[in-house]
Amino acid sequence: MTTKSSTTTSSSAYTTTSACVLTPYSQCGGNAYKGCTTCPADYECIAAIPDYYQCQLKSDY
Repeated sequence: MTTKSSTTTSSSAYTTTSACVLTPYSQCGGNAYKGCTTCPADYECIAAIPDYYQCQLKSDY
């Protein structure tokens, strides 16, 4: 696994690298979210609403 120290942010998705990996369809971000932000392989953290980001399968959107 390659570790990056940067975070990429956009209006529809963001990704970051951390020590933990979430399960598919878990919350991965949002306003005031303080938990893990790394989605599993083939999943991306996508904004469902501004307060809730979810690990979604890349082929689902």
